[in-house]
Amino acid sequence: MGRPWPAAGLYHSKGSAEDLNRLGASVGAMAQANADQGIEGIAASDFRTMEALGKRVAEAAVRWQEEPLAQAA
Repeated sequence: MGRPWPAAGLYHSKGSAEDLNRLGASVGAMAQANADQGIEGIAASDFRTMEALGKRVAEAAVRWQEEPLAQAA
């Protein structure tokens, strides 16, 4: 059995730098900065996307604790 992974659950961005999931990831969080920038070059919306994915993973973990996947199938 493979490892379960909750997808980001976010629609792809319409192109705004302020949108969640602005880079269009479907299986995790992505962030982008120029090669000569560090963390300060990452857009605030990328951090909000990571927070949204983290919340979704945490909610799934709680749900799976209440009803293990083997029982849910």
